[in-house]
Amino acid sequence: MYRSSVLAHRGAKLSKQGAAAKLPELLYEQIDRLLARAHDILNRYNYMFDASFFSMTPLGHDAVERVFESMQRDLDQHKAEVAAQAAAVEARRLDFEHEMQRINDTAPGRDAEAREERQALAVRFGYTIDDLGDITGVVLWRQGQPAGA
Repeated sequence: MYRSSVLAHRGAKLSKQGAAAKLPELLYEQIDRLLARAHDILNRYNYMFDASFFSMTPLGHDAVERVFESMQRDLDQHKAEVAAQAAAVEARRLDFEHEMQRINDTAPGRDAEAREERQALAVRFGYTIDDLGDITGVVLWRQGQPAGA
């Protein structure tokens, strides 16, 4: 362990050498195994001397878990809301397509009137369309009111 720029908590001889590279390396698995073993030993001796058990779980761990669970619930709820909005948009688009098909089915022989009906329908649903009634864009805002309002 370092304290400032000097090795500490090792033998004096090793600390005087000052090179951390000369220390033996431990893998994370080895460190985890050593911590688990220390936990077991501490609990065994605490139990033998009628002391309370030692826990590797920090205080407040349950509170942190509840925060994560709450965040996950909020994310799940937000995803459900977005999915519902997407489904509503798709249902509205299908309504538009159905009404456009009705106009197109009755369009032969009344081109100008059908074009006006298509444009009115597009304005009502908040779309921009070409002359055949195919959607070319979505109007997000009209002067004075949201599109499709």
